[in-house]
Amino acid sequence: MTESRTKQFRAVGKASGVPDAAQLAAIRRYTLDEIPAEQLVVREYALAHNAIDRDNECFDEPFLAQLATTLQGKGVYITHPTGWTSDGGPAEGRVYETRVERMSLDAARTLLREPNLTLPPDRTEAEVMFAAAYYVRTDENSAFLAKHAAGIVGDVSVGFTAKNPPVRVLDAAGIELNVWRWKAPGEALEMSLVWLGAQPGARAVKSARNEASDMDPNDKTPTADQQRIKTLEGEVSKAASTVAKHEALKTALGEANAALLDNPTELVALVTAGKAHRDGLVATLIANDRTKGALGDDEAAVSAARSEYAAMPIGALERLAKHATPAAAPAAPATASGDPNGATAPGGTKGAADGVFTNPLIAS
Repeated sequence: MTESRTKQFRAVGKASGVPDAAQLAAIRRYTLDEIPAEQLVVREYALAHNAIDRDNECFDEPFLAQLATTLQGKGVYITHPTGWTSDGGPAEGRVYETRVERMSLDAARTLLREPNLTLPPDRTEAEVMFAAAYYVRTDENSAFLAKHAAGIVGDVSVGFTAKNPPVRVLDAAGIELNVWRWKAPGEALEMSLVWLGAQPGARAVKSARNEASDMDPNDKTPTADQQRIKTLEGEVSKAASTVAKHEALKTALGEANAALLDNPTELVALVTAGKAHRDGLVATLIANDRTKGALGDDEAAVSAARSEYAAMPIGALERLAKHATPAAAPAAPATASGDPNGATAPGGTKGAADGVFTNPLIAS
């Protein structure tokens, strides 16, 4: 069953501002006429966050993201449209832009001016939802806009629906706490200016980005959004590199062996066996060189030869090892005198067991 709820947030008003070109373009998605920028007032609110509020409740991050998405285009009311004193009249303003920023707890405490802001025990970073709204300057609302700019009017609430009731938050030991968390799915219905907010520190901030007082032109410190974009770009680049390496490995294995990528245990076993085979070939060639006297016995010479052979393709190593001279075997005993390959003829030499060309009958 879907439940309709209202969360109130403390918002401290600051300076109002005329929208710049980008803000005006976003606002005109909702206006019927092209109202001049000087007739509009824009304001941005740090509307909600994932920290624990005064009701011992908090928002899950996906739920917070859904509030941000669904609040765009919704009305901003002077009094809550379903409150005791409301006549359900039309909105005074409209939300034209929202976003969610991730930041450290210390940064959130500074932004929200709440040194005691506390995150649930299973969270280490704060997420703050911002909502930008616009108002039209009229004779009727001049007092309201003046009070808003003075910080007298500024506390806000967000009305929302949630499909499920909130669930208890658990600590590191899995023990249920007296803290409840709203979880997706949910939808924001409206934003209202009220008397007191439940979430500590939620407040209005300067939203006129073309005002000189909004930023220091010499400040090169990246914003939270810029830092998050940079982090995401790094993660995307790393993922792309991993995919490229995977594809290269798949190509090298060939179609017949590409399935080995899905069986890491078998792939590791084959790689280990292949490495042992290569090491054996290199050892054979080094032993052959030392037997022939082509390689010294000192460690430096052996190490250099090992590196040289290790850099060769496996096929070349196998061909060289095939023709390597084996270590000298003990001399075979002389055979009967009737064996021309084994006997020692007068004035001749003893031939090797397989030395056809050293047979004295052929050599004479």
